[in-house]
Amino acid sequence: MIGKKFGVGLTLLFTMLLASGVAAADVPRNSGASAGLEAAAPTQPIRHTPVTAKAAAKTAPVAHAKPVTLTIRTEPALANVRLVLDHVPFTTNSAGIGSVTQDHDYANHTLTLATPTLTEAGHRHVFARWVGERDPDQVYNAALTGVSMRASYVITAAFATERAVTASFVDQHGTAIPADQISQAVARSDTGAEVAIKPDVPVWLGETKVTYRNGSLSASKVTYAWQKVVVKGSNIVDAGKQTFTPATQPEVKVVGQFHDLTVAGSDAVFGSAAGTAATLTYPDGTTETSAVSGDQQVRFNHLPRGTYQVKLDAGSAIVANHNVRLSKNVTVSVPVISVADIALVVGAALLVMLGVVLAGRRHLVTRWIAPLKTRRLARSG
Repeated sequence: MIGKKFGVGLTLLFTMLLASGVAAADVPRNSGASAGLEAAAPTQPIRHTPVTAKAAAKTAPVAHAKPVTLTIRTEPALANVRLVLDHVPFTTNSAGIGSVTQDHDYANHTLTLATPTLTEAGHRHVFARWVGERDPDQVYNAALTGVSMRASYVITAAFATERAVTASFVDQHGTAIPADQISQAVARSDTGAEVAIKPDVPVWLGETKVTYRNGSLSASKVTYAWQKVVVKGSNIVDAGKQTFTPATQPEVKVVGQFHDLTVAGSDAVFGSAAGTAATLTYPDGTTETSAVSGDQQVRFNHLPRGTYQVKLDAGSAIVANHNVRLSKNVTVSVPVISVADIALVVGAALLVMLGVVLAGRRHLVTRWIAPLKTRRLARSG
């Protein structure tokens, strides 16, 4: 029993001594002693934790993509032409140059020409084609798809020009042709395009055309040739003979051919004047009737050249329709067969027939003549 208590007391004493030793270790010491202890302490090895690529990517600074510039140049140089790359708008300056800069990428972009037509100083510029685009199938499209932003480059937007042209129409003597008489006027350009033009009404016509040959752009003047000017159903111009160039002729004068037609009726047998009126049928089917004047003629003045039909009114007489090709001033004599003419012809025909019959039967003639001869002889005797 005593031994057991002695063991417990010894254990308590050891615990108290250990606690006092730990407390003494926490008491501050002078610098020399501290340095001696540190020098005597064993050196601990430094452990290096390996860094993964993912962790390095999180801690490393982010590198920015290289900027890429798309430049648009207009030909000719036009200011205020609006363009859009995807949803980014930009505009050309006074030198006709506009640009947009973005980070390099491998995506496909869309470039849209938002101003395909631009009017200034009496001229109208109309988009014609691209030069420098990557897809030749889109050369004439106002919107380019699949545009690359992998490197800086230049695309040219070429514009043709138009000019307002006003046409007036006169005859060969310079007399104005009323606008309401002209039903159609058509001119054809040297590009093959045909355009309808109204009298005294300005119309935009191609002034220059754009060509791309051997790697270079060029613009040349457009020339037009009149194909037809229709009045009363007849073309009063020779197709292709009269030409004009909008670049130098904003006002054009077109000359058409007009002529006079005089109609006179003449008796087919006696040659005397006949008829009371004449009806003229125009090439478009319309008609005009005019009475015979004091000189027994009917005059139709200032007619568009063409083919006409003339019918003379001569009462019960027989009159055939007469076709006239009017390419100069013409006087037409229309033959008229009257009742007297018919009677004369019939009488003459009967006499001829009778003479033929008598010539075939001479003995009858002899019988008719013999009594006449006897009477003459008796009177003379």
